Amino acid sequence: MPAGTIRLTLPYPPSVNMYWRYTTLPGRKHGFWRISKKGLLFRRSVVAACMAAGIKALKGKLELIEEVWPPDTRTRDLDNIQKALWDALQHGGCYESDSQIKETHQRMHDYSDRRPQGRTEVRLRRIPDSGFQPSLWEDQDQ
Repeated sequence: MPAGTIRLTLPYPPSVNMYWRYTTLPGRKHGFWRISKKGLLFRRSVVAACMAAGIKALKGKLELIEEVWPPDTRTRDLDNIQKALWDALQHGGCYESDSQIKETHQRMHDYSDRRPQGRTEVRLRRIPDSGFQPSLWEDQDQ
C-alpha cells in the first residue's frame, strides 16, 4: 500500500438515527445528546481495527472512498451512515479531524448473503497539495 494511504475492512455502521440518543436526567429540565450503545460498539470495533493495522494519522487534505454492503435487504440511505463512520475513523486515529476530508466517493452495494453481517471497506488517501483541484467545475467556468 502506498505511503499516505489507509485501507480498512470494517463492520456496517449504525445509521445516524441509531447512533445518537437523547437523555433526560430526573429533576432536570433539559437533556443532552449522547452516542448510543450501538454507536459505541461500532466505534470500539473501528478503533480495534485501526490499532490492529498500526494506523498512523494522515495529515493534510484527504480523499475517502467508502464501499458498503448492508446487513439485510431493508432500504437504506447511504448518507445516514456517514457520521458514525467518520467519527469512528477519527477516534481510531486515521486523521485528526474529519474536516480534513475534502473529497469523498461512496457506493452502496445490494445486500449479499455472502456478507450476512454487512461490511464497510474504506480507503483514505492523502491528496497532494499540487493534486487538489479547488473546483470540480473550474474548467467549465471559464
